[in-house]
Amino acid sequence: MVAPHPLPDPAVNPMIRTVSRAGWCIAVLAPFALGACSSDVPETSADTEAVDAPGRLVIVGGGLDAETAVVYRAVLEARQGDGPFCVIPTASGDPENSMSSAIERFERYGEEGIEVTGIWITTENMEAASNPAVVDSISACSGYWFVGGSQSRVTRTFRPAGGDTPAYDALMRRWNDGAVVSGSSAGAAMMSSRSIGGGSPGEALEVGVARDEDGDGAADGDGVWILPGMDFVPWAIVGQHHLARGRWGRLVVAAMVEQDEIGFGIDENTAVVVDHGSGGPVGTVIGASSVLVVDVSAAEVDAENRTASGIRLELLGAGDRIDFASGEVTRETLGRSAPDGTIDVTASGDPDETLVQPTLDQIRAGPFERWYFLHLLHQLASSESFSEVTVDGGARMLTLRPGPGATALADPDGEPVEGAGTPYALSVGPVLLDVTMPGGM
Repeated sequence: MVAPHPLPDPAVNPMIRTVSRAGWCIAVLAPFALGACSSDVPETSADTEAVDAPGRLVIVGGGLDAETAVVYRAVLEARQGDGPFCVIPTASGDPENSMSSAIERFERYGEEGIEVTGIWITTENMEAASNPAVVDSISACSGYWFVGGSQSRVTRTFRPAGGDTPAYDALMRRWNDGAVVSGSSAGAAMMSSRSIGGGSPGEALEVGVARDEDGDGAADGDGVWILPGMDFVPWAIVGQHHLARGRWGRLVVAAMVEQDEIGFGIDENTAVVVDHGSGGPVGTVIGASSVLVVDVSAAEVDAENRTASGIRLELLGAGDRIDFASGEVTRETLGRSAPDGTIDVTASGDPDETLVQPTLDQIRAGPFERWYFLHLLHQLASSESFSEVTVDGGARMLTLRPGPGATALADPDGEPVEGAGTPYALSVGPVLLDVTMPGGM
């Protein structure tokens, strides 16, 4: 175990924040090694058995395929009670079709006798969130699915500036009673207390955080747009479509500036299943791709200038777990081996298209291109010579290097990530990230 470091005196420099989290594996394996530092982490089943715990959260990064049965089943198996499973289409710009499609999918995977229904609350009938009949319907649900679209529609409807609505209160009561809450894309981003509503990684690194100061439902200025969320995840900030759309830079900035110790970015067709136990929330990755954890708790962060040293990154693949209370990661080792660095050029999803692996120079010059960060970690983890690499984030430079006990694993028998061709269940970390001014300024 690494002993915690003392906290600095904020009076010396209130913009520099250093926090440590005990429990890291400290064996140094260079550059990456097959293995896992898991001896101090309890099994998920033991850690998540608790009385009066909130319900499960199933947080999906978007792009959920109708055939990804493991995600739908993770939702439905966590229903609480015999009430209907309820689809909430508030985030969608086409709520009727989004609701119908989701109902059809959950009916397909539900056991006989499970009723799947919709709760019609949209930005066109926001008054429904205070309608007693609608509130009664929400109170009777055994679980909930929030469709994708725009998370600002969800928060403006359920938690307007005037205060939380009766519909929101009913939803939170049911979740705290044990009902599952799930969602995809915007239905994932809305889960945290502070939600990422938009903005590019380059803008985030250059400008920082943007907010909706005038209440018109849009960001005022450039940067990563931070808006209030739904408070299911008060202990982290959530990102979606993460690796497919190259959004890792804005999650790093959001975690630094908002001082959320952990952020996690979920890739498409992938989910984090969060169960709550006596020790706190534990997340398990399921689905087709990976999840990036950004941990700033032991980093030295200058939030005003958006620079940092020692941010911990963990890429988690299917079967990996993270204890969100301690930050400890348990990597699935069964059937896993070190990745070999090759990609499947046929995994584009288009039979007439073949994938081309980007070069390291291409990634250095454009680290926020689609899939590039996933390719970067894959290449670095499979390289025998990797020590560190610096990529050009525009207003900031980003340097990555292996952290203590760095490990790389993948499942050679699983389907490669569609659109990227990288191996299934790719799991890499810890990787340490420094964010600096260009030229070392």
